Amino acid sequence: MNSTEEEPGPIENYYLVCSLSAIFAVTAVAISITILIIVQRTKPRLHTVRHLLMCNTCIASILYCIVQTNNYIFLIFFPSVTSDISCRWRGYFSYITISAIAYSFLIQAISRLFIVVFSTKYKHLITFKTHYILIIIQWFTVIIIPIPTIITKDIYYRPNKLCWVPLKYIIHVSYGYIAYYTIPALSV
Repeated sequence: MNSTEEEPGPIENYYLVCSLSAIFAVTAVAISITILIIVQRTKPRLHTVRHLLMCNTCIASILYCIVQTNNYIFLIFFPSVTSDISCRWRGYFSYITISAIAYSFLIQAISRLFIVVFSTKYKHLITFKTHYILIIIQWFTVIIIPIPTIITKDIYYRPNKLCWVPLKYIIHVSYGYIAYYTIPALSV
């Protein structure tokens, strides 16, 4: 079931990139956890919907860093894991976390729209309940959007490569670019 049609490239090229990425990931996780702790320890009267959305973005960032570090660990330290299914799941989780960050920025923009434009006329739009609903919708969306990475066979194990959709699958790559990046970016 494993596809190894492509020749393996030099893994040495990834050592520096993976090392730097791991350093940045640990730093980002530390900063995000610090933000979560600070927000949690502040007085309850200071908890706002902005803090809620900021914490949502921090959680998405932490998950992204963990998933990407996991991908780099598999790339460098476990090259013997050649399962296409395992690669598909790593790609799926990568796309979930990338989408989670992009869509968390989108719901922050939606929240600001509610606060600035609609807050006087529609008071319910600026409540915690509305923002919890936005966050739930965001996470359902980012779990559903990358499902094609699992149900298609476009992601397969390639020696010394990350588990992403190869550029030769132009429809899947275009879908990913539009669904994961363009829609949330243009909607902001």
